[in-house]
Formats: sequence, structure tokens, C-alpha cells
Amino acid sequence: MKIEKLAPLAQDVIRKFLSLYGSEVLVCPHCHSVIYDVRFIYQFLTFQCCFENLVEVSSYYRCPVYNQSVGGAKNSRHLEGRAMDFVFPGVAPDEVVGAARYAGMTTILYYPSDKHWHLDNVERQIYLNLNFHK
Repeated sequence: MKIEKLAPLAQDVIRKFLSLYGSEVLVCPHCHSVIYDVRFIYQFLTFQCCFENLVEVSSYYRCPVYNQSVGGAKNSRHLEGRAMDFVFPGVAPDEVVGAARYAGMTTILYYPSDKHWHLDNVERQIYLNLNFHK
């Protein structure tokens, strides 16, 4: 992963993320390439700073082939490096939502069946509580 062509502040953001999570989190499991969005990574670091423990990242960038194989949306933000999926055991959903909003995330999805989260920064704001039952 070559970050030398980025502006110095952008390099610092990526290096901070790499120091916490390592490069394997950013790489597509299928093709081993990466596309990242520095603004999203900065927002995710801002989110992470709200907690002492690290989240367990399960998905960041996905190439189109891998995205389709995992049932990802056709226009998924994972294809642009603007989405992160993770689990965060022991942290209340309200805390995760509050921190995500604080960090400027615009899509906050929680899947209670497997306690899995999705955050992205698409240019609109939505929060869906998939735990709601009539």
C-alpha cells in the first residue's frame, strides 16, 4: 500500500489506522487490492477514539467480485472504501450509535442477529434499528 503520494495529513491518518488495525483490514480478501477514502478512515478513527477497546473489523474495501459473492449491495460503499463492517462485543448499541453520529457517519446499521454493525459516510443520514419488532 503506497501512501507516499498522499498529502502529509492524509498519510498521518492512514498510518494511525494501520498502527491500530494493520494493513490486512484494508485489503479485499478476494483480489488483495485496496481503495481507501481518507475522510472515511478519519471518521472511523474519530469513532474509535470514543472507546478504549478496538472494534473487530470484518469488512472494509471489497472489489466488485467479492462484494457480489458476499451478497453486498450493487452500489455498496465498500466498493469505494467508504464503509466498514464490524462487531463490538460488550458495547451497548446506543453507545455505538452516539459515537458514530459524533464521528459524522451517515449510515449506521445494526444487525442484532449476529451483533454486526455497518457504518458508512454516504451524503445522507439514516439510522435503522433492525431490532424493532411490532
